Amino acid sequence: MLRRSSGGFDAILTDLRMPGSDGMQLLRWARSSHPDTPVVMVTARLPDDGLYHELMADEDADAQAGIASITRIGDCLAPGAIFHATYAGHRYARELDTEPSDRLFRHELPEVAAS
Repeated sequence: MLRRSSGGFDAILTDLRMPGSDGMQLLRWARSSHPDTPVVMVTARLPDDGLYHELMADEDADAQAGIASITRIGDCLAPGAIFHATYAGHRYARELDTEPSDRLFRHELPEVAAS
């Protein structure tokens, strides 16, 4: 929280997921106690790649089961909005039998600011 010299807050910046607390509870408190103070909710997620690592741990069993390859996509690789995971899955399915693509997603293309 950014405190004003007058005792109020300029803004409240909080995580949605906090150990021992809930960001939504803080949001409800802020709305009732400081209704004119902007609240910025953020959160960070780590890749959920536990299944990938379990499968990769026994490549012989994978081969015996007929699994030729295992690839991480979507939230397993980099958590994001659901539409990113959906797009990654759709794209992977379209390109399943082709060589891996070096093409970047549009949002990953670097931009140079005009001077």
